[in-house]
Amino acid sequence: MDGDEDALQGEFPSDFQFTHAEDGTGNPIKKRETLARDDPNLTDWVFEHEESHHLVYCRKGREDKCQRIFQGGAYDTIIGLPAHIGTGPYARIVSMEPVNPSSLSDFHKRKRSLNGHDSSVYNLTIDYRFELIKRADSTVNLRIDYTNLVPYWDEMTGDESEAGLKSKRELRREKRWWGTYSEWLKKLTTVRTSDEGKLPLSIHKKMLLYSRRAQCARKGMTPKAGLDVTLDAKFGMNARWSYYAQGTIVPLNIDTVYTYFELHPEVQAILEIDGSADMIYRSPRIRIIDTLSYPGLAIKGIAAVGPTLDLYGQMEAGATIAGKLKAGARMAFPKYEMYFPQIDEADDYQKFPTPDDKDTKRVSGTDMTPILDASVEASVHIDSWSLQR
Repeated sequence: MDGDEDALQGEFPSDFQFTHAEDGTGNPIKKRETLARDDPNLTDWVFEHEESHHLVYCRKGREDKCQRIFQGGAYDTIIGLPAHIGTGPYARIVSMEPVNPSSLSDFHKRKRSLNGHDSSVYNLTIDYRFELIKRADSTVNLRIDYTNLVPYWDEMTGDESEAGLKSKRELRREKRWWGTYSEWLKKLTTVRTSDEGKLPLSIHKKMLLYSRRAQCARKGMTPKAGLDVTLDAKFGMNARWSYYAQGTIVPLNIDTVYTYFELHPEVQAILEIDGSADMIYRSPRIRIIDTLSYPGLAIKGIAAVGPTLDLYGQMEAGATIAGKLKAGARMAFPKYEMYFPQIDEADDYQKFPTPDDKDTKRVSGTDMTPILDASVEASVHIDSWSLQR
C-alpha cells in the first residue's frame, strides 16, 4: 500500500508499542499466519468481521512521529500491524482513546518507569472493514503481486530505479511494472517457460470403506469369514499461479485484476480387500479428496485468492479371496492453464475450456494405468472418476 499520510500509517508499529499479555513472561509470542493459507474456507475467513482491542503507547524518542496518526484524525486511518498482532498486515482504526497508564501490565509499568517514559496510553480498537472508510480528500493505493513463479519478480519489475528517491516505499513503487493485461500475458508467458517455482502438492489418504465379520457354529466347527475394504488414495499436483491486482482501497476501487493458474494433477487409488469371502463389492460414489485447497493468498479484509478441488471416485471389485487383494489405477491428468479475465487477449494462451457441465464427467485425455497385486483371481476396475473445482 502507498497513499496519503493522513489516511495510511504503515510505520505505526515503529512509532507505537503494542502491549501483549505475554510480554515479560518469557513465553513465546505466536505470530500470525503467513499470507499464504491452505484453507478451503479462505474467502469466508478473509471477509468475516473481526474487531480487537489493544493498549498502545508511543515509543520513547518517537514522540514527533506519533503525532502523525492524529493529523487527519485517527478514526478510519489504515495502519500497519506488527507480526504478532491481529490477523492481517493492515487494519482500520475504529477508535483510539486515551486511558489511564494504570491499565498497563506490571511489566510495561516497570519498563516505562525505568526509562523515565510517561507518554500517553491509548486503547486502540481496530477492524478490517476497509470498505467503510470515508475520506473524501485522501487516497490509498493498493497493489498485489502473488505468485510461486520464481522468475516472475525479475520479469515484472523494471530496471533499478534512479538514486535520490526519498524513501524505501517510493523505491519499491518505482521498480514495479504497471501495464495492460496483454502485456502482462506476454511477460507471464516468458516466465512460465521455466519450471522454477512449481509447487508439488500432495495428499495421501487411507479410509476404511467396509468391515464385517461373520461366523456360524455347526457340528463342532465354526466357519468364519471376515472382510475389510480399504481405499488407499494418493493425490499429487504441480500447481503454478500468478495473481495481480491494482487499484485504490481509499476510496475502494480495485480496477485491474489479472490471474493465471496451471494445474497438472496425478492421482492413484488402490482398493485393498483383505479377508476370506466370496464377494462382489461396489462402493458408493464418495469424495476421495475432501476439498483440497491450493495455497491461497489471504489478506484480512482485502483479498482472498484460493481455488479448491474435490475428487470423487467409484470403484467395483469382484473376487474369491483368501488373503489380500490390491487393485486400482494410477491416473495422470492433462495440464490445464487458465487465465482471467476471459477476454480475446487470452485466447492464444488459454489451455483450459471455460468450465461447463462436462467438467464433472470423466476427464478427457486422462491416462490410466491399472494396478493389480494379488495371488487370487480377481476383477477390479474404476467405474467412474470425477474432477471438480
